[in-house]
Amino acid sequence: MLAEAWQIAQRDMKHYFRQRIQFATSLITPLVWLIFFGFAFNGGMPLYNYNLSGNVQGASITSLLLLFFPSSPVRYVLLNIFSVNYIDFYASGVVAASVMFMAAFSGASIFWDKSMGFLTKLLVSPIPRTSIILGKLTSTVLRSLIQGIIMLALVPLIGVKINTGFYVILTIPFLVLLTMGFSAISTAVGLKIAGHEFFELINLFLMPIFFVSGTIIPVEAMPQWLQVIARFNPLAYAVDGIRKLMLGGQLGKLGGGFATMDILPSLLFDASVLLLFLSASVLVSVILARRALI
Repeated sequence: MLAEAWQIAQRDMKHYFRQRIQFATSLITPLVWLIFFGFAFNGGMPLYNYNLSGNVQGASITSLLLLFFPSSPVRYVLLNIFSVNYIDFYASGVVAASVMFMAAFSGASIFWDKSMGFLTKLLVSPIPRTSIILGKLTSTVLRSLIQGIIMLALVPLIGVKINTGFYVILTIPFLVLLTMGFSAISTAVGLKIAGHEFFELINLFLMPIFFVSGTIIPVEAMPQWLQVIARFNPLAYAVDGIRKLMLGGQLGKLGGGFATMDILPSLLFDASVLLLFLSASVLVSVILARRALI
């Protein structure tokens, strides 16, 4: 079963690298979002550029604003987000979101295989049905990891300050769990729905998932009802874990310094939620795939 799955994954990877425009746009699009959206907000909110621990002026301005904005969401933003540049805060979310978008649209390859007759050839061949799903998941994880690693390598070149050592390497497990979960769902949807309806359905769910993930603003700064929704959003947990590793613990309750033990419980919780999401996604995907491929 694993040998057959690897053969299917190799075919998808060859097809991916042959489409140079698709490969280029998959990297350029998140960078465009990061550069134009991130720097626009970074420049439009100059207070983001102050570090409360090392700049007296920044601290005094923030203290003054706290007198006028006593609500907890605003206090969270003033005390935490303003301690780092917004572009640094936003970059970690873009890395996770770009990987999620690639995984979520990976199911499109299924109905392309249907239209070209390749899926029919797989169904009549003596291979387990599960190997088809595993092959698709494997190719999606490899493509998403390539994109995520390239993104992590490029963001410092455009002025984003992140950790560039062991802690960034720890973001890879979060990217893998996130990718496999959304890829499993996308594959199941691709088996049941074909044509433009696939893209319309995926887009319908991706936009709310993206905006309620903490990528653009922290979850704690959202209205209470959105915070409840965010608790059931797998992307929010991936963004949280990746952000803490990339920024070095400068957000939330971590303070200005970084210590692995300070964020280890939070990272383990985020990873556990993503693992649970992956297990449920794969289970649903396998059940739907066996019914669709009969």
